[in-house]
Amino acid sequence: MNNIEYRTMLGKGSLLPWTKKDVKKKSLSSESIYNPLLPALAICVKPEISGEADGDKHPLELPAIGHIGLLAGRYDPKNRVAMLGVGIMDAKDRGRGYGREAITLMLEYGFMELNIHRIGHTLELIVYAFNESAARLYHSIGFIDEGIARKNYFKSGVWHDTINMIVLKEEWSEIRKTNGVRVMPAHLQ
Repeated sequence: MNNIEYRTMLGKGSLLPWTKKDVKKKSLSSESIYNPLLPALAICVKPEISGEADGDKHPLELPAIGHIGLLAGRYDPKNRVAMLGVGIMDAKDRGRGYGREAITLMLEYGFMELNIHRIGHTLELIVYAFNESAARLYHSIGFIDEGIARKNYFKSGVWHDTINMIVLKEEWSEIRKTNGVRVMPAHLQ
């Protein structure tokens, strides 16, 4: 959680280092971005996949490489709209399919189990325009650009645009038919 590159991508808050106590306090307090009624998960890699020799660990003991969830502050139950939050903390773990698998499973659960109508970030998915690999990933999964917020994010002395992206339940239903989306990841089947 103290990876500065990752923390700046979160968009808000202090960049001072977080202790385990800080993370626990934020997770359990009213400041938490997660709602206990909505799914929020750590993204972990099984040792045999990551190449580590720690194959005997219980899944709850595996180190988290990221997080994914439907966020409390942007959940609208009347209109069935939810905000997706996802992040892979270390650059070495990005581009390896972990984010794609987590997003696909979260969309499947949100649309098919929770009956959400629209999933995105801030009622859309906000992607920093300079984060081209993330935008490519979201497009390949099925998110559609809905607009651009110009000079909406300040990083390293420069203003950047953000791209608002969403996917609707009916679009996801068509994507799953066309692409044969698996609910259970291949390595767990």
